[in-house]
Amino acid sequence: MPLDWTNSTNPATIAVAVMRLSARVPVSDPRYAGPILINPGGPGGSGVAEVLYHGKAFQTVVDHGSAPSDNVTEAKYYDIVGWDPRSVGFTTPRLNCFPNNKIRRDWLLGSMNEGSIVDTDISFDLRFARWQSLAKTCMAKIESEGENSIAYHMGVRPVVEDMVAVVDAHSAWRRKELGLAPSDVKDKVLYWGVSFGTILGQALAALYPERMERIVLDGVAQMEGFFNGDWYPSIKDGDEAWQQFYKLCAEAGPEKCPFWAKGGKRYIERRYKQLLAQVKKDPVIVPGTLSTHPDIIKDSDLTFLPKEGVYCPIQLFPLVAGILDSASKGDGAPMSQLKLIPDFPLSEDCLANPYSDACEPLAGWRDETLPAVHCPDAPPAQDFTKEKYRRYADKLIGMSEVMGPSWAEIRMPCVGWTVRPKWKYEGKLCASPFFDLQPLTCV
Repeated sequence: MPLDWTNSTNPATIAVAVMRLSARVPVSDPRYAGPILINPGGPGGSGVAEVLYHGKAFQTVVDHGSAPSDNVTEAKYYDIVGWDPRSVGFTTPRLNCFPNNKIRRDWLLGSMNEGSIVDTDISFDLRFARWQSLAKTCMAKIESEGENSIAYHMGVRPVVEDMVAVVDAHSAWRRKELGLAPSDVKDKVLYWGVSFGTILGQALAALYPERMERIVLDGVAQMEGFFNGDWYPSIKDGDEAWQQFYKLCAEAGPEKCPFWAKGGKRYIERRYKQLLAQVKKDPVIVPGTLSTHPDIIKDSDLTFLPKEGVYCPIQLFPLVAGILDSASKGDGAPMSQLKLIPDFPLSEDCLANPYSDACEPLAGWRDETLPAVHCPDAPPAQDFTKEKYRRYADKLIGMSEVMGPSWAEIRMPCVGWTVRPKWKYEGKLCASPFFDLQPLTCV
């Protein structure tokens, strides 16, 4: 696809990675209902990995409950199609601000040791400085790549154009499979986006309302907060979501919830807060083993758990309960295992070609991706002094004890991120009612 959709004279291209889980019937079957495009969010989540690991789960939800062999006439069966947005996963080129994965791992280990911005009196200063160091590093790398750096083309607007192109390519393939001639009639779009993927879905519907058939916005992110840069609306229910952990743990009982406490929800919450206070004073010591380094578990390690848990409560709440229970009994090994960062040996190819794909796990999370997408699409933040940013962070933390500290760091690299997008989203900011589309499912 074109690197720059707005400049047909620019020959530079990108290779967008796409994965399809085929429908359970062939495209020639009347029950074949087309492709559902999915995105897991981020920015930085891989749609290819989502199809690989969870594609069948999506099909279980959207497909008719009967098996194709049941020959139910009204049944519908779908392809599940994931793609990696620009600079994510297997899509190339990618913005790599670290020469290789070893240096990235060193960065991550240092970052983890600093903890949360609310840990100590100097924690905010450390975190603010760390994100400026990343921003400066990335700015130097982008400048060295010139005007065709992918960093100028990672925002929402060109990604929406890529999404439409993926759907059109699928349509062309389907017609070829059926022996049909190419057609100028555009297929309707079916889309399921999660978290940041809902931003892409809302932008897609705003720019191409005539192309939309059905859309699921799962874990809705507010467009205003994203494009204004403040993220305020996205965390207002964070603490309420975490309260469900206490409630569900109380209802599950000690057999299913290791962190259960006699007396119900209120006593489980008290146990959690007492644990944080104890670990803040006396971190849990974790001896080293043949495969792991000696470690300590701090309160900021444990406050990381609720933020992650509320994203996938069905899968993660049991894990969170077990880790908290172990830590309360002086066993920090489960939390330490969760913190481990894989070490990838550096190949000769990587040593000879720093910043190349040989130096990175292709589907791994990269800290530079989020600011590379968010900062250019939001208003410039270079006018934020450290004091002004502290006031902004305090407001977010006041809105949500669970989500606020981590959300307050999202914008930190933007203070030093001077790149502006070549093509910025200028469409509607989704509000209710959702344009004129019906039906709409917001999960």
